[in-house]
Amino acid sequence: MDHGSRLMAVALSLGSLLAVLTGCKTPGPVASPTASPRSPPTATSAAPTTSAPTPTPTLTPTNPTQEPDGDSDGPVQIAVPEEEYRSGEEIAFTITNSSPSTIYYVYGCAIPTVQKIEDDAVIPLTVSNLESIPQPTEMKPGETHTCSWDQRVWQDPDKRGAARFRQFVELAQVPPGRYQLLLRYYLDREDALSFENPDTTRSRIVSIE
Repeated sequence: MDHGSRLMAVALSLGSLLAVLTGCKTPGPVASPTASPRSPPTATSAAPTTSAPTPTPTLTPTNPTQEPDGDSDGPVQIAVPEEEYRSGEEIAFTITNSSPSTIYYVYGCAIPTVQKIEDDAVIPLTVSNLESIPQPTEMKPGETHTCSWDQRVWQDPDKRGAARFRQFVELAQVPPGRYQLLLRYYLDREDALSFENPDTTRSRIVSIE
């Protein structure tokens, strides 16, 4: 091989080596996958619950006693000594707990519960227009409470019938008619506070002339 041929062969060999070196790239390091930052869980606070206000109890009409000429003979009695009273005369009455249990009542003595007896209706009357409910009165077995009613209730004297007693215009003398005292009592103080599970006793029906 002459000198020119050897130079050509060397050049070809160098070209081939350069092609090999430039064509084989060393792979770079594979990047480890990076976890995307996770947002911290958001604490959801439960909305506060508000208890519904306890409705103020209302007295609903009740049937008069089946024996208007006598007082109730149940375990708790409310007794009126007379059957007839003059207009304006104080009506004294007693509440007696003849049961073996302590009872509680809210209205009935210091604030009597009275209803007017009509031929076709029983009308509940309001003796005291209080802004707050009194605390229950405790009555032990065998106790008697002496009470009275001055024959006055809240009313609108310009109205007639049941409508007369639906308005708190003035505390005034009741009109002539038939009336009855009643007592709603409870065996548990908590029931008395919430007006739940009452028992009822009634007096005889009295006439006011």
